[in-house]
Amino acid sequence: MNSLFTVTNLVKVYNPGKNNQANVLKDISFEIQKGVVTSIYGPSGGGKSTLLNILGKLDSVYAGQITYKGQDLKKIQRRKYFQHEVAFIFQNYNLVEGQTVQKIYCLLWKKQI
Repeated sequence: MNSLFTVTNLVKVYNPGKNNQANVLKDISFEIQKGVVTSIYGPSGGGKSTLLNILGKLDSVYAGQITYKGQDLKKIQRRKYFQHEVAFIFQNYNLVEGQTVQKIYCLLWKKQI
Protein backbone atom coordinates (compact mmCIF):
# COMPACT_ATOMS: atom_id res chain seq x y z
CA MET A 1 0.00 0.00 0.00
CA ASN A 2 1.48 3.40 -1.06
CA SER A 3 -1.10 5.55 0.64
CA LEU A 4 0.14 8.42 2.78
CA PHE A 5 -3.25 9.78 3.77
CA THR A 6 -6.62 8.10 3.54
CA VAL A 7 -9.52 10.36 4.46
CA THR A 8 -12.97 8.83 4.87
CA ASN A 9 -16.20 10.74 5.50
CA LEU A 10 -14.43 13.79 6.98
CA VAL A 11 -16.75 16.36 8.51
CA LYS A 12 -15.74 19.61 10.20
CA VAL A 13 -18.30 21.92 11.79
CA TYR A 14 -17.47 25.19 13.51
CA ASN A 15 -19.81 26.34 16.32
CA PRO A 16 -22.08 23.26 16.18
CA GLY A 17 -25.64 23.86 17.32
CA LYS A 18 -25.28 27.63 17.38
CA ASN A 19 -26.79 30.32 15.16
CA ASN A 20 -23.45 30.85 13.42
CA GLN A 21 -22.79 27.13 12.77
CA ALA A 22 -20.56 26.62 9.73
CA ASN A 23 -20.39 23.24 7.99
CA VAL A 24 -16.97 23.61 6.40
CA LEU A 25 -16.05 20.06 5.36
CA LYS A 26 -18.97 17.82 4.45
CA ASP A 27 -18.42 14.07 4.07
CA ILE A 28 -15.08 14.33 2.22
CA SER A 29 -13.23 11.18 1.19
CA PHE A 30 -9.96 10.91 -0.75
CA GLU A 31 -6.54 9.29 -0.77
CA ILE A 32 -3.09 10.82 -1.20
CA GLN A 33 -0.52 8.42 -2.61
CA LYS A 34 3.18 8.39 -1.79
CA GLY A 35 5.27 10.00 -4.54
CA VAL A 36 2.33 11.73 -6.22
CA VAL A 37 2.14 15.53 -6.28
CA THR A 38 -1.26 16.50 -4.93
CA SER A 39 -2.88 19.93 -4.90
CA ILE A 40 -5.87 21.29 -3.04
CA TYR A 41 -7.73 24.14 -4.67
CA GLY A 42 -11.06 25.85 -4.33
CA PRO A 43 -12.78 29.14 -3.55
CA SER A 44 -11.95 31.34 -0.60
CA GLY A 45 -13.70 29.96 2.47
CA GLY A 46 -14.01 26.52 0.90
CA GLY A 47 -12.19 24.68 3.70
CA LYS A 48 -8.70 24.26 2.20
CA SER A 49 -6.86 25.66 5.22
CA THR A 50 -9.16 23.77 7.58
CA LEU A 51 -8.35 20.53 5.76
CA LEU A 52 -4.61 21.20 5.91
CA ASN A 53 -4.85 22.11 9.61
CA ILE A 54 -6.52 18.76 10.25
CA LEU A 55 -3.97 16.80 8.19
CA GLY A 56 -1.21 18.74 9.96
CA LYS A 57 -2.64 17.86 13.41
CA LEU A 58 -3.19 21.53 14.23
CA ASP A 59 -6.92 20.82 14.55
CA SER A 60 -8.09 17.55 16.04
CA VAL A 61 -11.82 18.17 16.44
CA TYR A 62 -13.54 16.51 13.49
CA ALA A 63 -15.70 13.56 12.54
CA GLY A 64 -14.67 10.84 10.14
CA GLN A 65 -11.53 8.75 9.77
CA ILE A 66 -8.04 9.83 8.72
CA THR A 67 -5.10 7.47 8.47
CA TYR A 68 -1.48 8.39 7.83
CA LYS A 69 0.63 5.49 6.53
CA GLY A 70 -2.08 3.15 7.80
CA GLN A 71 -2.22 4.58 11.34
CA ASP A 72 -5.13 6.49 12.84
CA LEU A 73 -4.01 10.14 12.70
CA LYS A 74 -5.57 10.90 16.10
CA LYS A 75 -3.38 8.23 17.74
CA ILE A 76 -0.08 9.55 16.34
CA GLN A 77 1.77 11.77 18.81
CA ARG A 78 1.96 15.32 17.49
CA ARG A 79 5.60 15.81 18.48
CA LYS A 80 6.76 12.67 16.64
CA TYR A 81 4.58 13.58 13.68
CA PHE A 82 6.26 17.00 13.38
CA GLN A 83 9.77 15.73 14.10
CA HIS A 84 9.78 12.80 11.70
CA GLU A 85 6.89 12.96 9.27
CA VAL A 86 5.51 16.33 8.18
CA ALA A 87 6.53 19.93 7.76
CA PHE A 88 4.10 22.81 7.97
CA ILE A 89 4.58 26.20 6.35
CA PHE A 90 2.05 28.61 7.76
CA GLN A 91 -0.08 30.86 5.61
CA ASN A 92 0.51 33.63 8.14
CA TYR A 93 3.83 34.12 9.86
CA ASN A 94 3.44 32.50 13.27
CA LEU A 95 6.77 33.48 14.79
CA VAL A 96 7.47 34.37 18.37
CA GLU A 97 7.68 38.14 18.34
CA GLY A 98 11.12 39.58 19.03
CA GLN A 99 12.92 36.28 18.41
CA THR A 100 15.05 35.14 15.51
CA VAL A 101 14.39 31.88 13.69
CA GLN A 102 17.66 30.55 15.15
CA LYS A 103 16.58 31.32 18.73
CA ILE A 104 13.16 29.75 18.18
CA TYR A 105 14.78 26.64 16.71
CA CYS A 106 17.10 26.34 19.70
CA LEU A 107 14.20 26.88 22.07
CA LEU A 108 12.17 24.12 20.41
CA TRP A 109 15.01 21.65 20.20
CA LYS A 110 16.63 22.64 23.52
CA LYS A 111 19.99 23.52 21.96
CA GLN A 112 22.51 26.19 22.85
CA ILE A 113 23.49 28.93 20.40
